[in-house]
Amino acid sequence: MMEDFHKISETSKTFVANVSDRNLLRALYDFGRVKHFFDLDESLTYSAGNSEEVSMIAVEFSNNTCIDRLIRKLVRFRVSVPSVPVLLASSVLRRDDYSSTRWPICDCSIKLPASTSDISLALAITLANHQARLDAREERIADHKAAS
Repeated sequence: MMEDFHKISETSKTFVANVSDRNLLRALYDFGRVKHFFDLDESLTYSAGNSEEVSMIAVEFSNNTCIDRLIRKLVRFRVSVPSVPVLLASSVLRRDDYSSTRWPICDCSIKLPASTSDISLALAITLANHQARLDAREERIADHKAAS
């Protein structure tokens, strides 16, 4: 799984970050170019307009964030730009979630603060889950076409 992450990061793509956590930012910089934004809307707009270049978007939220608004924005982003993997990070989360439970808004979520190894694992899982999500989407499309 980590090999997949290293392969993607070696393609000189860009990681978009709307985060303030130093460990997460450092991990993203370790793997490639980072376009850092302090505003969620700007980071989503940049990622949508440059989806061919963006390897992943990392979004951090705090207890000051309007969760309903964040969820709406991420759902809208995921529908309009399904090709960009999303990592959600926050100290508000109870635990890491590597499952598909949050697929409507992200490919993986990580509780902050996190160790460097936990962040690296979350980055790799984000990419693996994203590929599984795309594969499942393609399968649903193929099934729908076959049924028509």
